[in-house]
Amino acid sequence: MSRTNFEQLLEAGCHFGHLKRKWNPAMAPYIFMERNDIHIIDLHKTVVKVDEAAAALKSIAKSGRKILFVATKKQAKHWEGDRNMVDLCKVVKDYYYNPHTKGSNSIKAVLPAALNSSEFLKKKYSQPIGNIQLSSHNFPENHIWLQFDKESVVNPYKTLPPLFDNWEVTDVEENVSDIENIADGGAALTAYAKLQYVDMTPKEREEITQGLLKYCELDTLAMVRILEVLRKTVLFN
Repeated sequence: MSRTNFEQLLEAGCHFGHLKRKWNPAMAPYIFMERNDIHIIDLHKTVVKVDEAAAALKSIAKSGRKILFVATKKQAKHWEGDRNMVDLCKVVKDYYYNPHTKGSNSIKAVLPAALNSSEFLKKKYSQPIGNIQLSSHNFPENHIWLQFDKESVVNPYKTLPPLFDNWEVTDVEENVSDIENIADGGAALTAYAKLQYVDMTPKEREEITQGLLKYCELDTLAMVRILEVLRKTVLFN
């Protein structure tokens, strides 16, 4: 059984608790801190409890007993439409191996690995997006997705523009969000939560919103690029 680690929990946003006014006092031992009226969960303790739960499940399974998983969230409801959805992560796990991922199935690892291994992707995405029939609501037509460090493709998530980059220092000092960039899932979830619950100036709110939109566009395009690699190297070979 694979082990859930701190980084995976952080990227998934598991550190976000309830608003302070909606908290359950029984959670007190597991709250790391409070920030902007939102409780932050101590993920180190979460990892310990996940390991304990995994050990219990392993013991039950080894004994031959059955385990019933009950989901109470609407998101867990099984959905089927006219065309079944494909879990791209499962496809990658089952059919795609790239040593550059270093064993990770995270999209943040699979994307740069695929880009560095595919001449097709390098050629396509080293051109301005206006030249490759891509449209964007968040980047100009002359934006080029791929940057190179010598012969290696730089991870596109690391090329996302930092927030408040062209602001005056005095304006940045007045910000209340404490967000400098949005380049991973944890930062994106933090940004979204603060847009919902933190009072800030319209200017700061707009800057964070634009950064979040750029991150989400890259996340979507990342899945497209990975699918392009799968189509060329796996599905049709």
